[in-house]
Amino acid sequence: MKKTVALTLAAALSAAALSVTALAAGSMTAVQAEDLAAQYVPEGSEKTWTEYDDGRYEVNFYNSTLQESYEVKVNPATGKVTDFDSSLLDHRGSRTVTLTEEQAGAAVTGELADAEVLSTVLDRDDGYRTYEVRFSADGFYGEYTIHPETGAILERDVKVGTLPGSASSSTASASALGAAASSSSSPSSGYIGTEKAESIALEKAPGATVVKCKLDREDGRMVYEVEARDGWLEYEFEIDAATGSILKYDAEYDD
Repeated sequence: MKKTVALTLAAALSAAALSVTALAAGSMTAVQAEDLAAQYVPEGSEKTWTEYDDGRYEVNFYNSTLQESYEVKVNPATGKVTDFDSSLLDHRGSRTVTLTEEQAGAAVTGELADAEVLSTVLDRDDGYRTYEVRFSADGFYGEYTIHPETGAILERDVKVGTLPGSASSSTASASALGAAASSSSSPSSGYIGTEKAESIALEKAPGATVVKCKLDREDGRMVYEVEARDGWLEYEFEIDAATGSILKYDAEYDD
């Protein structure tokens, strides 16, 4: 990712963390929201559209040089940005993983110097692998999607504010963060890991190929959701992340 993106985002988020706003609360128009949102995107980005949804302005931009789109959400009642999202035009990952979890986390801290990496998950979707890195910083938190070979930032999902449950502690704990701090797929986190979850699924579906494996929370329990295919036959599994037990299993032909 070009340095201009890192500088623009880091500076804007730091300003938000310090509650710097240009407008009085309750006085914001759509045009003023667009002007504020523009401070969060790299120079040369063009506004594509603005809409008002669920009490917030959603201002969208596209940068043709970086081939990256951005969405900035603004609360007109407070005159502050609440969310910043970005996505590369080609935000697929890779079928090959060469970076370690530490290197994936460094892609986040390289852009947001004061960020603390909370968890790093190697995810799979449609056969492509990506690292999902959750982080917290002073005044904002969120998740970055990292390419597992190049370290490129494929997507950003940033919330402005204090990570829920962390206000009373300078060091976020797993119980305070809920799913965010509990989502690491590394066996050292107490979970079996994505590779083991995939092998458990394939024992039940020999000859199939895993196309997706994702750690998620279901009914208060952390599970691996595994999808696999064998020709026209599709398999779906829910596997207990701690024990490896198959909780749900389904197989059907794709019409």
